[in-house]
Amino acid sequence: MQGYEYDWRPCMQTMGIPSQCYPMMTMPEQQLENMYPNIYNIVNPVVENHCDNICMKYGTMNTPTKEYLETTTDNILAEVEPQVTAEIEKETGAGERQFGFGGRRLLRSLIGILLIRNLLGRRRRPFGFFPGFGSPFGGFGGGFGGF
Repeated sequence: MQGYEYDWRPCMQTMGIPSQCYPMMTMPEQQLENMYPNIYNIVNPVVENHCDNICMKYGTMNTPTKEYLETTTDNILAEVEPQVTAEIEKETGAGERQFGFGGRRLLRSLIGILLIRNLLGRRRRPFGFFPGFGSPFGGFGGGFGGF
C-alpha cells in the first residue's frame, strides 16, 4: 500500500495531559518533602523509629491497644518536646508563640496522627501496583471496584 500511509503518532499527544492537569505529580518528591514545616522534620523521624520498633517486635499487622498508643505517644512527646519548643522559639520568638495554651496538646495530637498514619501505611504497602497511584493502566484497577 504505497499511496496510503497511516501515522499513529498524533494519538500519542494525549499521553501528556495528566502532567498538565496535575502539576504536583510532576514535581519531584524531594521538593514536596522540603515543604514540610520544620516541626514535622523533628517529630516524624522519631515517630518512624518507634514504628520500626513496634513492627519489629509485634509485626506489621498487629493492632496496638489505645493504651499502648497513648504510652508511645507520651514517650515520643517527651523525646521531641524540647527540640520542638526550641524550634518554635527560634522561628517566632519567645513572645509570639502562635498556639499559646494549647501547644502541648496540639503537638501530642500531631504525634498521635503521625503514629497511626505510619502504622496504617506499613500495612498497606504490599497491596496495589504503585503506592498512591493505583493501577499502572489507568482506570479503576483490576476490576470495576478497584483492586
